[in-house]
Amino acid sequence: MEPIVIFCCSFARDVLRARRMAESVARHDRDGLALYVGAPREDVPLFRDKLGALATIIDRDEVVTAHPRMDKERLYALPGIKHQQVIKSDFWRLGLAENTLVVDSDCKFIRDFTRADFLADASVPYTVMHDGHDVLDFTAHHGPRRVRREFLECREPIMREMGREGVVHDYGYAPYVWSRHVWRDLDEKHLAPRGETLVEAIDRAPSEFTWYGEALLRFRSIPVHARGEYFRFYHYEHQYWHDRRRRITEEALAKDWLGVVYQSNWETGTEYGPPTKSLPSRMARSVKRVVKRALQTARP
Repeated sequence: MEPIVIFCCSFARDVLRARRMAESVARHDRDGLALYVGAPREDVPLFRDKLGALATIIDRDEVVTAHPRMDKERLYALPGIKHQQVIKSDFWRLGLAENTLVVDSDCKFIRDFTRADFLADASVPYTVMHDGHDVLDFTAHHGPRRVRREFLECREPIMREMGREGVVHDYGYAPYVWSRHVWRDLDEKHLAPRGETLVEAIDRAPSEFTWYGEALLRFRSIPVHARGEYFRFYHYEHQYWHDRRRRITEEALAKDWLGVVYQSNWETGTEYGPPTKSLPSRMARSVKRVVKRALQTARP
């Protein structure tokens, strides 16, 4: 079993982003960490064609069947954003590694890294755990104003269920490093006694990294070595233009961050396949993007 591997859960629409991510891993990975990409069975040939030798492509059903109590039908009845969280969280069950560096398709490494960036010692990972100040402060000034409310609504129910009060931590955003021991304890000590799996947990509170972080604090499965985010995460397009206005490029970001995330919700130019939205919807979105860019680049 490897000390750490990299895993990404993706699907056809994100295959070009996944290839960019895999190319950045190949360019900057100095320790040769194995990269696995999980995709729906029908998308596996596409991923193998587009990524080639950059990654090992696996059928996501391999992860599902590795869980002895998993209800596959119920899992795939969930919206895609939720069942992908379950797949990512249960990847450890394949027995490939003690720890997993979980990346998303829209992640991109921008400087060299080794396993020492993710492991505090030979087997214990760092835990992404901070106060969420970066996104909360930015959105308080630039919008959307709902973010603080959603931040708490996403995390506080999991805190209550796991029996913790006090500071609301942020355990994201991608990439994050997960220990198999934390997920195992959450399953065996909390979910199984309730007759549940992560399907039920994520369905009622869809924040896989919060489940991981709160389980870690409750069960202390591993020592806690807290650290901040690894990547500069552009949740919103106007965040990106705000940085560009200040001449913050990837080269500048690489001094403080291992990578960057151009969130797929707004970076639509890298989608694979025909557009999923109507022409009027796409035109309206384009106009909004031009306005946002103009507002951010015009500010002093």
